[in-house]
Amino acid sequence: MLSFKDLGYDSAKKIATVGASATWYEVVSFMEKADPEYSVPAARTPSIGVTGSILNGGLSWMSTEYGGISDPINFLDAEVVKYDGTVVMASQEPNLLWALRGGGGGFGVVTKVLLRAHPYPTDIWSGMVLVPRKTLPQLVDKIYTFNQSVPHPKVNYFVYLMPKQLLFTVLEEVEPDAEDSIVLHVYDALGEKHGRDIFKWVLQMPGAIDRTTVTNMKGILNMQRNVAGLRGTMKTLYAPMAVADLDQDAITRAVEFYDKIGEWDKSIQMLSSVIFEFLIFVSSNHPDPMQRHSNQTTF
Repeated sequence: MLSFKDLGYDSAKKIATVGASATWYEVVSFMEKADPEYSVPAARTPSIGVTGSILNGGLSWMSTEYGGISDPINFLDAEVVKYDGTVVMASQEPNLLWALRGGGGGFGVVTKVLLRAHPYPTDIWSGMVLVPRKTLPQLVDKIYTFNQSVPHPKVNYFVYLMPKQLLFTVLEEVEPDAEDSIVLHVYDALGEKHGRDIFKWVLQMPGAIDRTTVTNMKGILNMQRNVAGLRGTMKTLYAPMAVADLDQDAITRAVEFYDKIGEWDKSIQMLSSVIFEFLIFVSSNHPDPMQRHSNQTTF
């Protein structure tokens, strides 16, 4: 399967054809050359494989605007080798295509996918903002207030509770005296001026360190490239959980659980992190879309 990396693009239909083993970084690099004013929703970590993330739903920086990567507006079709050896396009069997939209990899072997590209800005303001761990109580309130304000669909962010040993995975350079930090990866496709204004609640916090810049989608994914350096260095356990809404108490309890890991085994805590991924959606069944939303948070 590692050889299934072919990439193609129909510029008239705005449809990208992607081999099953391509990574998202390879896809956005290809799109940057093929049609720089358009982008397919790509996972936030560049080293993640395309097919695996689609078959499990797929979260993207563009998800607050276009939904999951596997949603019909994005994921159009797939070439599948079925268990009887036949090769079909999933659209020929509607139930199969439906199952591939987040249903996992048990329905056949996917060899390529077809993705819709959307017009998208190339001057995205994004990057890391670090704040001291001791500011957590104030930050929790600010996070909750911001999420309830229903920001624009082109605005997004997530939060790491990051031990200093792992800061290299999200920063180009780590200061020698760096401490355990709270890292916010902020994102605003409306540009720097809008981003700095809407995220001033964290940029103006005492001790905040601003590592943001203006770049395109390829540059955004590149910010997470060091995560791939962890491959093969440790055994990894993910424990994600999705909730419809996340209040201050839930955030605090998640952090307290992380602290308890250190009481049980400090060596495990030093290589662990808590990640809050906030997806703030505007409801489609309300006359004023800015009045209805739901938060889905994974940590």
